[in-house]
Amino acid sequence: MSTQPDLHAGTLELLVWQVRYEGRGINSYEFVDAEGAPLPAFTAGAHLDVHLKGDVIRQYPISNAPRERHRYVMPCCATKAAVADRKLCMSNYVQAISCA
Repeated sequence: MSTQPDLHAGTLELLVWQVRYEGRGINSYEFVDAEGAPLPAFTAGAHLDVHLKGDVIRQYPISNAPRERHRYVMPCCATKAAVADRKLCMSNYVQAISCA
C-alpha cells in the first residue's frame, strides 16, 4: 500500500472557458465547471493551486468577485519569456485545480 499523498485529491476538473488579453504581457484565464455547477466558495484574496503536468503546482490569485460562483478568473503573465521561464502555458498544461 502506498503511503504517498494523492496530490490530486480534492481537485476540480475545470474547463478553460475564456482566455482574455488584459494588457501588455497579461492574460486572464476563466475556468468553469463542465456541467455548469457552482464552484466552491472563496473569499477575497484567495488563491488556487493549479496542478500542471510533471506534478508541478503553482498558486494563482482569484481575481473575480466571490459572489461569482460560476467561474474562477486568474491573471497570468503572458510574455514568451515568462512562459519559457516558468514552463507554463495555462491552456495547454493545466491538469487540475484545487482551492487553497
